[in-house]
Amino acid sequence: MKKILRIAALVLAVTLLTGCDGTSEKQTGTGKVIHVTNETFEELVLDSEKTVLLDFWATWCGPCQQIAPILEEIAQERSDVVICKINVDEEPELAAQFGVTGIPMLVVMEDGQIINEAVGARPKAEIEKLLP
Repeated sequence: MKKILRIAALVLAVTLLTGCDGTSEKQTGTGKVIHVTNETFEELVLDSEKTVLLDFWATWCGPCQQIAPILEEIAQERSDVVICKINVDEEPELAAQFGVTGIPMLVVMEDGQIINEAVGARPKAEIEKLLP
């Protein structure tokens, strides 16, 4: 019983810290950055009616951490864009599918098609230029 309570507490802590509850419910237009997995990719990215900005990142990547607050700002400011994060260590299949060789890698998609991409940290203005 104690083990179950510890696991439940850990899950709650991760949910509160990351804002990610692990579900695949579409959260478009909420102003939140959405964490995407291989299982939720089709629903949240390919089937999105909005422009999607994918951020391929890793916890150990300094430049990835540097642009994270910028992406949060864009998510708050642009209701026409869905910001999705894909952890390359946890989702190597998606990273391989997109040919990720360096991170952070930003990929802009519309109607399931790549319309723009860039590798490396960049200022907010340059990230916004990637978006339609």
